[in-house]
Amino acid sequence: MTARDDIAEAASTVPGVTVTPYLQQYTKAGRGYVRLAQKAPDARFSKLYVDTWEVVVPLGQDHADAERLLDRWSGPLLAALAPVLRVVTLTPVTITYDEAQVDGLVISGTREG
Repeated sequence: MTARDDIAEAASTVPGVTVTPYLQQYTKAGRGYVRLAQKAPDARFSKLYVDTWEVVVPLGQDHADAERLLDRWSGPLLAALAPVLRVVTLTPVTITYDEAQVDGLVISGTREG
């Protein structure tokens, strides 16, 4: 399996959350995807890279419900991702799709590539 697959599988273990390895424009709360945010040389080793991955999870269009889902899912998602990703941040965001904007969360983390 690839790093992208490992991350999607780990995040999908959280009840109510389904994360796919690649972008799918779902506005439904809990239907997320994995995205490669950056690939940078590891300063310690000349032949290795550190990849920064993001897990993007929509929380829906109702702001109050989105805040409740953020509270419910943030801890379990961080715990589920810990074995496959060194989590750096969890950030509430607005996700813009072709025809809709939804509240969401982005978990950013690194792992050697």
